[in-house]
Amino acid sequence: MEGIFWLIISLLLLAHFRLLRALWAKKVVEVNALAKALAGQKDEVFFSANAAAQASRKSSPRVNNEAVQKVAAALKGSDHRRATNVSARLDAQQKKLNLPILPTTTIGSFTQTADLRRVRREYNTRK
Repeated sequence: MEGIFWLIISLLLLAHFRLLRALWAKKVVEVNALAKALAGQKDEVFFSANAAAQASRKSSPRVNNEAVQKVAAALKGSDHRRATNVSARLDAQQKKLNLPILPTTTIGSFTQTADLRRVRREYNTRK
């Protein structure tokens, strides 16, 4: 079972790095086009395609959801503030979830520094 876990993690990381590589390559092309334009060699095809892509995105219903825009426009300043204070929310969460002081996930997404490991070990030995 452990081998399958690491295989899945490896595949996810590979997909993530492929996406990053594609984004970096696109950024290099954009910076190159800007540098050429500043040097007086503007690539009209590139900039026209870019303008068309921006216009398409602006009008896309997948990006612009009218219902979401109405809800956002109706928000008031008071909607950005919680009705209860932090300590009351923490108490309610603790009663419902009974979380340990240093909650972590099984994949270790919480930073695993030497100091944190020492503190956690000391805390666990006092119990």
